[in-house]
Amino acid sequence: MALTREVLEELLDKKLAPLQASLDFLNEKYDIILKKVSDQEVKVKELSKENSRLLSEVGLLRSTLSNQGKWLNDLEQYGRRECLEIRGIPEVKGEDTSQIACQVANLIGVKLSRQDISTSHRIKPKNSTAKFPPSIIVKFTSRDKRDETYKARGRLPKAQDFLMDQIKQLKKNIPANPSCAGIHLALGSYYSKMRDYSKALKYLENAEKLDPGNKDIAWLKVKVLKDKLLQEQTEKCKGSLEKNKITVMPKPIKVERRHHTSLTAREFLLTYALTETPVIITGLVEHMTRDFWTIQYIKKRIGHMTVPLKKRVQQSCEWAKLEYAQDMKLADFIDSNMRSGNEPLYLFDWSLPTHAPHLAKELTIPRYFSGDFLQRTVDGSLYKDTWPSLFIAPAGLVSDLHVDGFGSNFWMALFQGRKKWTFFNKSDLPLLYPHCDDQSLNISFDVNLANPDTKYFPLLAQTTPRQCILEPGELLFVPHGSPHFVENLEDSLAVSANFVDLSNHSAVLEELGNMAIADPQAEALRAQLARKDFPTRMWSEQNDVPFQDFKRWPPHNYNDFDIDFTGEVYEKYGFKDQ
Repeated sequence: MALTREVLEELLDKKLAPLQASLDFLNEKYDIILKKVSDQEVKVKELSKENSRLLSEVGLLRSTLSNQGKWLNDLEQYGRRECLEIRGIPEVKGEDTSQIACQVANLIGVKLSRQDISTSHRIKPKNSTAKFPPSIIVKFTSRDKRDETYKARGRLPKAQDFLMDQIKQLKKNIPANPSCAGIHLALGSYYSKMRDYSKALKYLENAEKLDPGNKDIAWLKVKVLKDKLLQEQTEKCKGSLEKNKITVMPKPIKVERRHHTSLTAREFLLTYALTETPVIITGLVEHMTRDFWTIQYIKKRIGHMTVPLKKRVQQSCEWAKLEYAQDMKLADFIDSNMRSGNEPLYLFDWSLPTHAPHLAKELTIPRYFSGDFLQRTVDGSLYKDTWPSLFIAPAGLVSDLHVDGFGSNFWMALFQGRKKWTFFNKSDLPLLYPHCDDQSLNISFDVNLANPDTKYFPLLAQTTPRQCILEPGELLFVPHGSPHFVENLEDSLAVSANFVDLSNHSAVLEELGNMAIADPQAEALRAQLARKDFPTRMWSEQNDVPFQDFKRWPPHNYNDFDIDFTGEVYEKYGFKDQ
């Protein structure tokens, strides 16, 4: 057949016919899809309007909820004004809490009768692992009587008679209840409060035999052993004192200052962290935030937030002698010159990652601390999201002598104001008359460095204090185990963090081991940090790190991390693979 034009056209028509049919089909489908898209766009617009309406309602509900929360908080605070909390009294079946309150008040010189008490009761613990007896809440009929009782709490040394009466009563109950571990636990607790640690240990060992595995008993025994060791060390130092020698506090050693441009991460670790030597790093703080932070800047950014405030109580048994005072909006706290009446208040160690994560993201973590081992633990681990934290204090407020918890190192960046710091070497601990807090393993001190009395506390003369005035724009490193006392010379704003690295890894493991007896989170953290395969290498060339990168682990270049003596640490302290 001749291949004519007509033949070619016929062949092409036959070949292209299916393609044309497909195109027609696709055009039809396209029209359908186009219509559906158009319909969806209409629905999206309708949903957008509905979403805007719902967002408006949510905003209104949030505002209403916030106002209701404030009203409830105000109501709760108002209700508390006539109340006091009494801690540490063992619970006895059939007890009369109002009578106990009257006895305690009378011991501190306050005449209190049942007519002065509206009601009283125990507060049930939030969990079954509470280490101490439930507190007693007493509501007074008169706020004046409540305030009189509260102000007289500084006379509590007279309560020794009360403790001895309780001890006598408990001992009388032993013959009738020979297998009751609770009686021996209570006796151990009372003798511990009286600082008779040998007797406390005796009764706790009895309690342990009667109730093996009881965590309350085990924890208190660890606390008493720690207190007993501290007491023995102090008594040994007293024995070396020369009689009738005039004692004065030694002249403090100045804290060294280093500019950050001449201090590498490696030199900091080897020269200061590992030798447990405090140091001031200059020229760095101005690079730690996008906008330089001031008290007014913080007020502008988070002034609407409600924060817990603390106050200094000289007779307090709390850590650093700081006790909860009240909740207040941050803006109101700042506008009131950081006071309630004449009483100075303190925003102390307020976690930015927990409460103001958007503000934490403005921070850059200095290279000296950006290798923090806490950030290498799994999400939800104890302390991982606790720091950095915010400190805002008025001029004149003092944080009494204390040691930071769980063996951690500490840094503070001062943005505004001036702070006077006094430190002591860890080896000076027995010379400062130490003891454990009433309800924790943290260490407190009997000495008052705001007005040191070397006649009553002569061992102060044998200490080696260091001192500095931290200026705005400077950063201070405080090594683990170092007792320190802080005075705010001006209204101040600071950011700080506790951290773990190679310099204090073993100390942290030891402290967490004690805490783990009663705290499952401490045990979980200790288990992670104690593993031989836990990533402990650090980097000589470490740089400053934005907060978001600080929170990410592992970094892409962990293979470059070149400082590692984990093997030596494990051999020295005898840790085994978990």
